[in-house]
Amino acid sequence: MPDSYAKSNAKAARGRDFLPLAVAWHHGKNHRGGMNIQPGDHVRAFTASHEWIPLRALTKVERGQDFPVVWVCDDEDWESATDGSRPEGAIPWPAESIEEAKQ
Repeated sequence: MPDSYAKSNAKAARGRDFLPLAVAWHHGKNHRGGMNIQPGDHVRAFTASHEWIPLRALTKVERGQDFPVVWVCDDEDWESATDGSRPEGAIPWPAESIEEAKQ
């Protein structure tokens, strides 16, 4: 990805750059059908830099443009979205790169 593209489309929020989060590593495998993600669940998301990060699910697995996704955000955005609207920091994440966090 060209450097200028990353800089022009990166969304800074609370001092963080959300572009790496939005560029999740898509394995190209089918989505695991046994996943039971629900809105509000704590999940782990696998990133393009091969790291697992903690997030909060906003939706169940739903159909994305090219593959199934789960809309996610961080805990701070989850807490701030009290009126039922989608938080500003919400991003669609490939469902195959999401797993339920072990509590």
